[in-house]
Amino acid sequence: MIEAPPPLPGSRKPAVLPAWLCWIAACTLLPASPFIFLGRDSLEGSAAAVIVLFAVAVQLACSIWVPLVMAKRGNRGPAFVIILACCLLAASVAVGTASFFGACLAANPHFDMK
Repeated sequence: MIEAPPPLPGSRKPAVLPAWLCWIAACTLLPASPFIFLGRDSLEGSAAAVIVLFAVAVQLACSIWVPLVMAKRGNRGPAFVIILACCLLAASVAVGTASFFGACLAANPHFDMK
């Protein structure tokens, strides 16, 4: 009977859990961070815009990082990375928008969008 050779040293597969946790935190916590850090008047001024742009950049980076780690772990090709990255980008925008407006309403329940 032929036995499989032992794995090469240093050929450990990367863990997916840290990438997923970063993606979840980037999608849920970072869009709400202007209201967490700046309070009720967070939409006035340029600090909120900088924080929101930072949140979008981190969401983009995490949405690309997760498929790369998963592809490396499962020996998948570039099509897997592209399709999963597009799905994660769409999901991060949806979750981030809900988190942003939820925090906006929690910080100022009588906020008028006019």
